[in-house]
Amino acid sequence: MKLLLALAIVCNLNALSQIGVITLKNDNSQIPFDMWYTINDEGRENQMYYTSDDAESAGEVLQKILYDLDIAIEDTIGTDEYNIPFWGKSLGNGYYTTIYLDHNRQFDLYTVTLLTEAE
Repeated sequence: MKLLLALAIVCNLNALSQIGVITLKNDNSQIPFDMWYTINDEGRENQMYYTSDDAESAGEVLQKILYDLDIAIEDTIGTDEYNIPFWGKSLGNGYYTTIYLDHNRQFDLYTVTLLTEAE
C-alpha cells in the first residue's frame, strides 16, 4: 500500500495540488471527484482511484502516470472483460502495476485505477 501511495503522489505531484490519498470507509461512501482515494474494503488493499466528471482531467492524470512509467498511451495491453483499456509495467522491485481507464457512461464519469501487486 505504501508503494501505491508513493507512486500516485510522485506521479501527480506536478499535476495536482492534492497531497495524500483519502480513504473511504466502504463502497457506499460518496466518491470524491478529482482526488485520489482508496476504499477500505477487503480485496481493494492494493487499489487506488481517481474519478472525475471531466474527461480532460482524467486524461491528464492518465497521461502523467503513463509518462512517469515510460509507457505510451498507444501501448495498451488490451481490454479487460468489461472492455476497459489497461496498461501495465513491472516496477523492477518485485511489484507490477496495472493502470485502468474506465468511462461510466451511465453517470458520465471517468476513473483511473492503479492496481499494484507482487509479481
